[in-house]
Amino acid sequence: ICGILQETISKFNKKYLIVGIGINLIKNPNIGNYPTTNLYNLINKKISKTKIQNELKKIFELKLNKLYN
Repeated sequence: ICGILQETISKFNKKYLIVGIGINLIKNPNIGNYPTTNLYNLINKKISKTKIQNELKKIFELKLNKLYN
């Protein structure tokens, strides 16, 4: 249901972490010998992409702040 990609880059003597998250909201790919699903199939309810983005952003920022404090 979710894939995560992360990469660290350096620019002007600063390090940056790039994080990408892929979530199957309504449909999912058909990959042979690899199970996939989507949130709609799991909870039988459509979810707003904006709502998911905002919630993930809040969680990520909270965890990131805890990491640096």
